[in-house]
Amino acid sequence: MHERVSATMVIYVRQTEHGPQYAPVFIHSFKFYKSTVISPTSTADKLRFYRQKKSLLQRDVADYVGIDRSTYINYESNSQQGYSFNHLSKIALLLDVTLDDLLDEYNRFVYAQGQNLKAMRKRQGMTQAVFAGLMGVSIAAVKKWEQETVSMSRNKWHRLLQIGG
Repeated sequence: MHERVSATMVIYVRQTEHGPQYAPVFIHSFKFYKSTVISPTSTADKLRFYRQKKSLLQRDVADYVGIDRSTYINYESNSQQGYSFNHLSKIALLLDVTLDDLLDEYNRFVYAQGQNLKAMRKRQGMTQAVFAGLMGVSIAAVKKWEQETVSMSRNKWHRLLQIGG
C-alpha cells in the first residue's frame, strides 16, 4: 500500500510482525537534453575519446603499449608535439580503431612527412634551397625533414599550409 504525500513524494507502507514499516520514496525527474556530439579533431582528443569509449584507464593503455603512464598522459594533453607512431599503432590496436582514426591533420602529414614534402616541392617546381627560403629554415633542415630524421614542428607545418603545401 502507498500514499502519495506530494507530487515528488510517496510513502510505501508494509505491515510486518513488528508493526508497520514505512519507506519514503522521493520522485526526481530530470530533463534530458539532446546534445550535439562534437567529433574530436586533435590526436590528443581522439586518444581520450576512444579510450573512454572502451572504458579504459590511462594506466591500462600505458601498460598495454609498454610506456610509462606519464608518457601516455602527455599523449592525451594537447601540448604534445609529436607521437611515436609505433606506440600509436599499438594503441589503435587496443582501441579497435585504425591508426588513421587517431591522427589529426598535422600528425597524418608527419607520418609520411618525407614523401609529402618531396611531392609538394616537385609539384610546385621548387628546389630544396627555394623551399628552405620560403620556410625560413636552412637547407639542412629541409633535408632532415625529407629524410624523416627530424619531424617538422607544428608551427612550420602551419607555415607550409600558408605557402600552399
